[in-house]
Order: sequence, then C-alpha cells, then structure tokens
Amino acid sequence: MKDIAIHASVKPDGFTTAIDGKKITTTYPNGVWRAVPKSEREKLAQTATYFVTRHLALSKKRTLEYGFAPPPMRLMYDYGLFYSMSEAPFEFTEKNLTMDDVLRDVYNTEFSVRFANTPAKETKRSQHVQTDSKTIVMPLSFGKDSLLTFALSRELGFTVYPLFFEEPTCTYQNKKKRELRAGLAREFGVPVTPFINALGNLRQAGSMMWGWDMLLLQYTTLLMPYIWKHKPEYFFWSNEQSTNEHAQTHEGYYVNYTHEQSVQWTLHLTNLLRSFNLNTTIVSLLEPVHELVILSILHKRYPEIGKYQLSCDGEKTKYRWCGRCFECARVYLFFMALGIEPKRVGLMDNMFDKKKKDLFYLFAEKKEDLNIVFQSYPERLLAFYLAYKRGVRGGLMDEFEKTLLPTVEKQKRQLSAKYLAAHPSRTIPEPIKSKLYAIYQTEIKKLKRDIGIT
Repeated sequence: MKDIAIHASVKPDGFTTAIDGKKITTTYPNGVWRAVPKSEREKLAQTATYFVTRHLALSKKRTLEYGFAPPPMRLMYDYGLFYSMSEAPFEFTEKNLTMDDVLRDVYNTEFSVRFANTPAKETKRSQHVQTDSKTIVMPLSFGKDSLLTFALSRELGFTVYPLFFEEPTCTYQNKKKRELRAGLAREFGVPVTPFINALGNLRQAGSMMWGWDMLLLQYTTLLMPYIWKHKPEYFFWSNEQSTNEHAQTHEGYYVNYTHEQSVQWTLHLTNLLRSFNLNTTIVSLLEPVHELVILSILHKRYPEIGKYQLSCDGEKTKYRWCGRCFECARVYLFFMALGIEPKRVGLMDNMFDKKKKDLFYLFAEKKEDLNIVFQSYPERLLAFYLAYKRGVRGGLMDEFEKTLLPTVEKQKRQLSAKYLAAHPSRTIPEPIKSKLYAIYQTEIKKLKRDIGIT
C-alpha cells in the first residue's frame, strides 16, 4: 500500500498539518500564537503533528513518511503509547486480545515510521519564559476533577485561565457544555476559553479507537501557546489518586488503565515544557485524594461550582445526564453515599433501579479484571456501604445488602483508611502544599464526622 505523507507548516495564526495533501489548520486567538517565539513555532508544529498522527501507522497499517526530522520529544510519545495501550484487551473484550497481540502491534510500527532528515543544529533559542507565580492555566472539562481544581485554584489565590477542548466528534457534548461554560463565566467572571481541536478528526471512530490514547500529551502540546501567552507558574491537570493504581493480569503484565493520568506521567509532561524552554510546572492538585473526598469537597465546600458538574457523554437526552451510562451510575452512587442530591446537577434518574444493574459491574459474576478496568473498585463497594448506612434502601441497595454487605463490613476500616484520606504527593510543590493539605484535612474530618467514621 502507498505510504502516508505527513507535513507540518507554520501559519500566521497557528500551524497546518497535511496528510497526503489534505490540510488541517490549528488556529489560535489573536495574540496567543504571536506569543510563541519564532524559534519555537516550527518545532511546536512538527511535534504536535507527530503526536496527533502517529496512531495512523496502527489504524491504517501503512508506513508514515514525515516531511521533517524526528521531533526531540518523539520518544516521549512512543513510550507513553506503549504503556497506555496495555489497557486494550480489557477495553475491547469482544476482540479477545492478549497483551502480546497489542504490544506486538505497537512495537512493530516503529519500522513503519520514517523521517525526512537529520535534526537541524540549534541556532538561536528563545529565552526561558519568566513565570507569574500567581497564575495558572488548566483544562476544564466540567467533570468533578477539573471543577474541584478550578475551585481550589481560586481559593489558593491564583488567577485562573481555564481552557475547554471542543472535540469535532463530540458535537452534542460540546453543545451541553457550552451552556455550562457561559453560566460559569457569568457567575464567576472567569471566561472559559474554547479550543477547537480540528485535529481530533484524525482519531479512529470505532474498532480500536486509535488516537484517543495519548490525550494529555496532545492537549498539553496544543495548549502551549497559552502558556507562552499567560506565563503561568503552574499548568494544572486534574488527576486523582486512583489513577496511580495498577494490577497484574493473568498474563503476568502489570497494567495501569489510566497510565497517562498517573503521577509518573505527570512528571514526564513537565519535561515536554522544558524542551520548549518553558519554566511552567505541571501539577495535579488532586493527586492526594480519591473520588469520595473529591466529590464531598466539591459539593460541600464549593457547591456554587459543583452545580456545574457534568461527566455524562450521553447523546440526545432530555436532561443534562442521560441516566443510561456507567458515568451516571457511578456519580449517582457516590452522591447517595455522601448525602448529595443528584438532581442538583441535573441527574434525574434513579440509578439504583434494578434495570440499571449492568451499569455498576459490581454485581457481575466475573470480577477478576475489575481492578484493572475500574480504578478503585473497592471504593465503589465503600460507597455502597456508606449509602446503606445513610438508610438508602430498595432496588440495587437490597441486592448489595444480600450479596456484598458482609464482605464490606469486614473491610470497612481498611477501605476508610485508604479512600477517606489525603495521601502523600510527588507533583504538588511546597509553596502551595501546606495550604492545600490543610483544606483536605479539614474537609476529610467533616466528611468522617458526617458519615460516623472516626
């Protein structure tokens, strides 16, 4: 089959990625692209182009001919892809894949990637960007994690520049969240800047979903012009403690289903910025805490921000949340555990109805892979237990009482110690750590008092 020719070129307001002559242009608002030093623009265009097209060697099964030299951070993508793809056998169970099947394909595509020439000599590099210690840039998706990061950032005294990715394949979700963006901006006077990711059309829409695996690396790269523009001290991703968990498969491989959100990868991401002479540091304020604590703090300390939460990607629904997906089931469970009214965020369905059983997975007969597919699977058991303690009954709560309650009763102390705590962190810098942990300890103490755990 014919090779795929890929090129990158700089434009006055961004850059163009060309695949076999078909051009996709990434544009930035007035002043944002101009903030990128001229010495870094071509490198950024080529790096971003590689990051968003590398998966084509897998999805198209053709050789990629890049019309430029290997980008300096090329191997960072390849390393991340290798570990991110280990989730595929569990995400696409209908394909009966083994880990060897998946990793062999990723490994072999190294021999289907070619570059045009040798990296050029450095002539004039840009000066290191001096950061503003009171400024941060962050992606805001309106899920619980990014909303809590937004709220914490404001309480910590930062000027926040939130950015929202509009994916071309998520038109209905974009519409729903456009309304949330407008409401948040009006209420708090903080505009949420949309970034239209035209390159998202390159991702595979079905089958193995190639191209969706390295989102954090792609997004961080595409948002770098905003880092040059605003000069933030920190770039906040919103990765919680559970994203560091891993489990061993029956083949003997250790797998982290959310490797790209782990502490290890967050530390790598800062190296991406350093390669462009940027002194901004990538941090996750949520690294110390799990989901129960996150939702409790968001909706009890910052209810005026929590009301904007939307984690459901359901299509064409009457309400904000579809009531038919795993995300709706999970959030409803945690809300009931914490005594939060689901309707305050537009989650109108009773997700404990027995016909929703398959959305929880906890009641499935085959459970050996749940710790891989669903991070903090035991935290969901704890959430059911806390909802039970609050007197929630009927539907799936009755099934929990009959089948899982005795097991959770035996583990409740260990589960509480793990999931209702603020754990040590490696990405959070000292200047903000003490104030942040003080917030966490205060709120965790309130939560434990509320649910009757000492």
